[in-house]
Amino acid sequence: MPGPASQAASFARQIDREGETWDKVIEWVVPIVGATFGSLLSPELANAGSWFAIFIATLTWSGGCAAATYLIMSHKMNGAQMVGTVATSLLGALAVACILGYGVLDVSDTLTQVNGHVPPIFTIPVAFLGAAVLTYGPVGALLSAGIGIWLGHRFLQHFPPQ
Repeated sequence: MPGPASQAASFARQIDREGETWDKVIEWVVPIVGATFGSLLSPELANAGSWFAIFIATLTWSGGCAAATYLIMSHKMNGAQMVGTVATSLLGALAVACILGYGVLDVSDTLTQVNGHVPPIFTIPVAFLGAAVLTYGPVGALLSAGIGIWLGHRFLQHFPPQ
């Protein structure tokens, strides 16, 4: 019969294994649930014709934020490099949405409104932020961006630069 010390060690190993399993589940479920929640609360849902389009757009916005976070943190960028990386990541996410044919954020309206009111380097990120706020509302845009930033940070932990 095993003693109390081996039972405690066995119990600790079991908790560690279950904790790792739940970490993996949460890592993938939270962004999907957050994107779904954000898409269902979207004020644009009625105009989009489908919750799926808003869902993909939410993932696109989060994906752009995740890519930007990963690249900025892994290459330790700052200043104009950082803003350019954010713009490039968001444009890349928009390109993915265009290829899928769903969830394309309409940045053209906000781009024309922003143009001339902010320094040129910030035009694209501010236009995307404006489109996200118009599409998901302020809470949905912040929630989706927060999920993207968190995902970018998690990817950096799992896939550090070589």
